[in-house]
Amino acid sequence: EGGHVLVVLVDGEDTAALSFRNLPRVRVLRARDVGVADVVGAARLAASPGAFEELAKLAATPAVRGVGGAEASRAPEAA
Repeated sequence: EGGHVLVVLVDGEDTAALSFRNLPRVRVLRARDVGVADVVGAARLAASPGAFEELAKLAATPAVRGVGGAEASRAPEAA
């Protein structure tokens, strides 16, 4: 079985992050730092309830093109 497990956490879950960080084929990220490539590249995904909520909010937020075509995950500000 190939690939790695992506564990997604939020701020305040430092004990869990420390528990997973030394396991082979496990990658730990904060929900705010997770990108599409991280999810697609993982064989399995484990998320805390708080991380799942944050990921759902991020997924529902339209991406905004920034300078150089880079995307930012926040809604445009009202002018």
